[in-house]
Amino acid sequence: MALPIKNGKITNPYGIKGNLWSSGRHQGADFATPTGTPLLSVSDGTVVGVGQCWGPAFGNHQVIVHYVVNKLNYWAIYAHCSADFVKVGQKVKMGDKIALSGAEGNVTGPHLHFEVHTVDRWDKKTDINPQFLFDLKSASKEVALKKAATAKKVTPTVREITSALKSKNIKSE
Repeated sequence: MALPIKNGKITNPYGIKGNLWSSGRHQGADFATPTGTPLLSVSDGTVVGVGQCWGPAFGNHQVIVHYVVNKLNYWAIYAHCSADFVKVGQKVKMGDKIALSGAEGNVTGPHLHFEVHTVDRWDKKTDINPQFLFDLKSASKEVALKKAATAKKVTPTVREITSALKSKNIKSE
């Protein structure tokens, strides 16, 4: 998978604890970038939401894309966008421009908030570290993800992925 911003760098990583977030921790990865920066699809997928899909904290221009990676389902939100260029049901390819970065919703400045869940809605317990998807070059991580998913024949939870990675002595951060 590719990064959602060309040459993007994570400026606020996943998992930081604090009262800025309703779950008590940061459930995504932030990429600080000027308003109007093109946001790119990280993989081939299908757009399943456009607009204020997962609540006002994410802004008015949200894009939610369903990705299938290694036969596992993931739903990613591109949040705080200033504009969107896709429609529900549209197929996107890795690298397609789907939106522009912005500063809408609960923000301290312009950035992309990229959050990934293992279910098709926002939930405090179904998020995963987006870096797992960006760093899937390692075969051992792919095996760990697949084992976590097939243990119950459902999409893995954060705990299952973390446990599978730890069992393989792979650091998640």
